[in-house]
Amino acid sequence: PRATGHIPEQLEAIEKLISAGLAYEINGSVYFDVSQDPKYGELSNRSFEEMQEGTRVEVRQEKRNPQDFALWKKADPGHLMRWRDPYSGWGYPGWHTECTVMSTRYLGDRFDIHGGGMDLKFPHHDCEISQARGLGKAFANYWMHNNMLTIEGQKMSKSTGNFVTLIDAFGQYDPLAVRYFIAASHYRSVVDYSESALKAAGTSLKRLHQTVRILREKKPADQKPSGKWFEEFRNRFESSMDDDFSTPQAFAALFDLNREVNSMLASEDPNPEAMADAEQLFSVLGGEVLGIIPEKIESELSDQRLNEVMQVMIELRNQFRQNKNFEGSDLIRDRLGAIGISLKDSKEGTRWE
Repeated sequence: PRATGHIPEQLEAIEKLISAGLAYEINGSVYFDVSQDPKYGELSNRSFEEMQEGTRVEVRQEKRNPQDFALWKKADPGHLMRWRDPYSGWGYPGWHTECTVMSTRYLGDRFDIHGGGMDLKFPHHDCEISQARGLGKAFANYWMHNNMLTIEGQKMSKSTGNFVTLIDAFGQYDPLAVRYFIAASHYRSVVDYSESALKAAGTSLKRLHQTVRILREKKPADQKPSGKWFEEFRNRFESSMDDDFSTPQAFAALFDLNREVNSMLASEDPNPEAMADAEQLFSVLGGEVLGIIPEKIESELSDQRLNEVMQVMIELRNQFRQNKNFEGSDLIRDRLGAIGISLKDSKEGTRWE
């Protein structure tokens, strides 16, 4: 949904606020009168008296109070985006109006979570709340304000070129490793983007993926989970997420589960029911909730490792041939051929493809 596709709804909301005595039109623009909302600034814990001009609020002499924010602005003739309005003929919505109108349009008058950066708490989110309250809407039950992503301790900024796009990050690292890197930190913590941190995230993620892949290979296909095993880890994970969305503690529970499962898999006869329960926990908690464990995990061999393994196979085959053990030599060639790898002998030696 785009704000430009919801202009009629925004104008309708503005008219309701004017009729309720919470907004006023002057010189073709419409402002919300914050003095009419005793709770304005409650989210950021600011009192009306403490608020000052500035902080992303356009200050105009025509306003009744410096803190009054624009619901609709009169557009100059050359303004790129403008729409017909009942105030001056042409205008465009204020920054806060579109967010309140669109969120309640698609999520309802009351919804669970509203997120955003810490720098948006005031004035943006306080303004959203006042608008919604004036329209008789309960709005968000919980507010989650995330902290900043930095690069080598510096805030990302387009103006200085100190930023990384998702496309750039995904070109260098596994997208799931990037997701892991961000999710493993508490949402209210500053996260510093660095090569070492992304590589560490990828390594940790591979540990989880390896365990899950082995589980899925060993678990009998017809074995159903019982929910009897590893309940402690599920409870810890859920308690962590219930505690201000503490993903670091949730990840700790997941890795403790990982150690417990690896110990079970190392035993001579791992319990099929326990394997099914573990696989389900990883799929639900790590997959459906955190989004870092996919439905299918392929065994990974880097090009370098694969080359090293193939060199060992070629040397072993050459030794068989030198010892006239042609049966062993042919067995290596045939087994590799069965999985799509062919050996080519020449004067220069043997190569594979």
